[in-house]
Amino acid sequence: MFFVLAMLCSLIISKDVNISIKSINKGVVEKLFITAIAIAIVLYREKKEHITKLLIFSLIFSILPLTIKEILQYIDEYHQGIMPLSAFEHRYISDWLIFIVPALFAFWLYKGIKNKILFFSLSVIFVAISIGTLQRGTWLSIAVIFIIWCVVKKN
Repeated sequence: MFFVLAMLCSLIISKDVNISIKSINKGVVEKLFITAIAIAIVLYREKKEHITKLLIFSLIFSILPLTIKEILQYIDEYHQGIMPLSAFEHRYISDWLIFIVPALFAFWLYKGIKNKILFFSLSVIFVAISIGTLQRGTWLSIAVIFIIWCVVKKN
């Protein structure tokens, strides 16, 4: 309902309705509604536990391609004379980092020494990428999520 109201509001205040309709179709209908329906169709017979594990592991392992991409970008910037942690070129991943951190914290709950080692390895990578954004808001958001996580999961 919220998205429908937001789309109607954007159409009402828009100067060019055709551009707004194209944007709504491209951004909301194609990417949000169709994706949500496709995911629901694919996963409708799966158990909640399997879906939860799938979501957590897919979010966690999305750290690896991002890390490789960021390292390559740092190398390219270094060859251009830009020193690491001196430019704000990596701030675009801040939203993704804030989105992924709860899944990383949830990974801590999985038992086993391999999972704990993987958790700490991914945490080090995650912290390095977070620092590389040079965004205090990202750091603060992650700290708040961490504090809330610690309060909710007292163990």
